[in-house]
Amino acid sequence: MDKKRGVVITLIVMTLFLISFVSADIFLINQPNEVYNYGDTLEVLLGSDGSEGWTSIDLVCSQGFKTLYFQYLYGETEVPITFPLTSAFLNNLTGECYLSMNFEDQIKKSSTFLITNKINVDIKFNREDFFTNENVTFTGSASKANKQPVNGAAKISIGQIGLESIVPVESGKFSGYILFPESAKAGDYNIDVFVYESKNGEVTNFDNKTFSLTVLQMPSSLEIQSPDNADPGSEIDISAVLYDQAHDPMDGFSTAINVFDVNNQNIKSVLSKAGESTKLIILTNAPQGYWNITAESEKIKTNKVFYVRENKEAEFEISNNTLIIRNIGNVPYDRLIQISIGNTTEIQHLNLSTGSSLLLELSAPDGVYDVEVNDGDVKSNARVSLTGNAIDIRSPYENSGVLGAINKGLFAWIFVFMILGLFIFITIRKIAHKKAVLFFDGSLPDKKNSEKGGIIKLSTSSQSSESNGSKHRIEHISSEALPSLVLDGEKQDSSVVSLKIKNYEQIRNSKSNAHSAIEEAIGEISNNHGRIYRKDDSIVGIFAPVITKRFDNELSAVKVAKKISELLNEHNKRYTQKVDFGIGVNNCNIIASKDKGRLLFTPVNNSISGVRTIAELANNDLLLGEAIHRKLGAKVKTSPHSHKGVKTFSVLDVIDRKSDDAFIKGFLDRNKEYKDDRPRYKQ
Repeated sequence: MDKKRGVVITLIVMTLFLISFVSADIFLINQPNEVYNYGDTLEVLLGSDGSEGWTSIDLVCSQGFKTLYFQYLYGETEVPITFPLTSAFLNNLTGECYLSMNFEDQIKKSSTFLITNKINVDIKFNREDFFTNENVTFTGSASKANKQPVNGAAKISIGQIGLESIVPVESGKFSGYILFPESAKAGDYNIDVFVYESKNGEVTNFDNKTFSLTVLQMPSSLEIQSPDNADPGSEIDISAVLYDQAHDPMDGFSTAINVFDVNNQNIKSVLSKAGESTKLIILTNAPQGYWNITAESEKIKTNKVFYVRENKEAEFEISNNTLIIRNIGNVPYDRLIQISIGNTTEIQHLNLSTGSSLLLELSAPDGVYDVEVNDGDVKSNARVSLTGNAIDIRSPYENSGVLGAINKGLFAWIFVFMILGLFIFITIRKIAHKKAVLFFDGSLPDKKNSEKGGIIKLSTSSQSSESNGSKHRIEHISSEALPSLVLDGEKQDSSVVSLKIKNYEQIRNSKSNAHSAIEEAIGEISNNHGRIYRKDDSIVGIFAPVITKRFDNELSAVKVAKKISELLNEHNKRYTQKVDFGIGVNNCNIIASKDKGRLLFTPVNNSISGVRTIAELANNDLLLGEAIHRKLGAKVKTSPHSHKGVKTFSVLDVIDRKSDDAFIKGFLDRNKEYKDDRPRYKQ
């Protein structure tokens, strides 16, 4: 009986013990989520069996722990607990974490969860390589580790060029564009994308990714590299360098190079690679003046002018008893040369036109002699066998009787025959057309003639007329040029200046001084022996040999056109009413005749209308046509252009070399021996 009683007491004690143990318990009614981002709120519900005691809850992560809750429970069965996961609260705790609960020294753990400040970013660009004049667009998405969309901002930065752009991120989406500087260097660029969220001015979650984009080379300019000056007989290097947007060279692209001389003749055409050098040989007789180099690559065109210097050079060849002197330079060879035969030396003055040569016979008492020719720059010598009575240097024609005399004065005879022929031509022409000379009889010209305008020129007659007893004649000179059907004229190559007044109607209806400015400007035409033809907004000045008494009117026409341009531009600088004009200059063939000072002309083909077209292309300046440009040669420095398929040349400078005076002086110098009646090459 006592034994049974003891068993019962033991069971009662054990039951009481178990009841007290089970009742002293706390637990989490709901477990934490799997992932939390900074800025989230961790909410849990603490459960209890109603026991009393001290309770603490710690957040435990790999970097450390933080006490989140410490209270004494008074029998509560449910206690809600909230944890704000901010940077300040967490103190940089991240990673795998759990909650550790301690109740009356009894410890329990929650399930593990992740605390992070990371954002998942995805971005796409519309292209990976591009030119600097193209926009680079991008679109992106951003979500936090807890799968929630980001609401913040995205900063796009390119450190290599200091470019930065910030765009908003709304509901996890963002987009924008990048515009590179036009001069950005070609190559790879790192694009840093920083997406972030912030709260109270503090970044909570973020992600930083780097992408790579490539800037391509874009041809932007073409530069010709060559010397500014070149000597005939030398070799120069010419290259065309293609540059990209950052002025870095782009090698390997096909480049067309053309070289034109002062007469616009194509000297060399070559297809090379950009950056590669090509050789240009300047011949010893290459024409002096400004040459033009053009280059084209990747649809970019450019040109450069260089100057070919004067070259006064001769070539000497000694063969047997003959000395041949050739002018291989680009100007007349006007120099003193020294010719030595043995111990005898003679100094001769030569004047050879370009491309010409001279043959001299050498003679000396029978024997072998050292012959040397020297002009100070070039020397030639040879050992030759000579025969004769005395040392002598002469032209092989000097001892040929009449033939020698004719050869000696060849240029003089040609000049005489030209003058004689011109006199006969004019005389026959006057007789054929019955040109009458009006002799002054003491009366004034009638009213009909006076109304025609112009100038009355009074001159002394070379002969007296017994029929009217007068010693003077009267000639009517007009500045007019009239288009008409000329049947008895001559076909002449004439220089034409066309002035186009582009705002003619505006000026005509105004009361400004633009009228007088235009009249003053075109007065330059008549002042320089030109004739004027007007038609509405077009004023044409013609410099025809029948009026000017010269066959080379090109330089005069250009000077007049340049003066007109200067006068009108000076007016435009000073006055409100502008003159919008263009000037074209070219050579044209016309059938011309002269009637009482007036020029009657019939254009051949559409030559004059072509000059008007050039004038329309000019913009307050003057342009030359191809025909007059070829004739001017090195007298005018120009720059070539192409307007709507019409090749023109703008005038950079007029180089007045006084060619007429130089020709006359050179002619007299070359023919001085005719007056002296001495052999030219013999002392």
